[in-house]
Amino acid sequence: MLTEDYVIRMINYLLAALGEIIGFKTAGQYLESSLAIDRLLMELFNLNIDVIRNMDDNNLIDALTNHDVLDVHRLMFAADVFKEEGDIFYARDNLIISMQSYLRAINLYLAAALNGSFSPLPDPVDRIDHLVRISGEADLPEDILVSLFCYYEQLGRYTAADDILTHLLSTSNQTDDVMAERRGFYTRLLEKTDAELVKGGMTRTQLEAKLSGSN
Repeated sequence: MLTEDYVIRMINYLLAALGEIIGFKTAGQYLESSLAIDRLLMELFNLNIDVIRNMDDNNLIDALTNHDVLDVHRLMFAADVFKEEGDIFYARDNLIISMQSYLRAINLYLAAALNGSFSPLPDPVDRIDHLVRISGEADLPEDILVSLFCYYEQLGRYTAADDILTHLLSTSNQTDDVMAERRGFYTRLLEKTDAELVKGGMTRTQLEAKLSGSN
């Protein structure tokens, strides 16, 4: 078990390393920022950078999981690094690579948010919203949309979660699974208070009508 003191010292060190990357990026020193990104990724994952670059998102998450416990803090910083990398490629007009980095950042942020507490780090909700907005929610891969749906439900943003399910019904090859998930979602929401539903953008009457229409 990591001590709180160790976690704080680790976070402060990683914040300083991330700050260096942001400083290089802000100054337009893109080569220096790219080298700093590689260094920090190797420290976060304790792997060679070529290995990291060839791993998919799930393998990166597994690399930060020990005895079924995800190192949420390191994962959050990894997501931050890929977000900064996306910014750098965007500034250099390499939009395809930029989008790849942004999508990886979204995936890692969502994995962190859905798998435990990241205190004392701030909730990544603003960063997720920003990246989803610039990436275009409708254009996100299906696996990210599913995670985003789960995240919105967890946050209590029920209308946003419902919009994703509606989108998936028109685009997914697994429509039966999506329909089943939507019925389960509406059933779970019926257990919420009226105040919780309204805060999430729904009323009980709307929800009951949606559930009736989904059967």
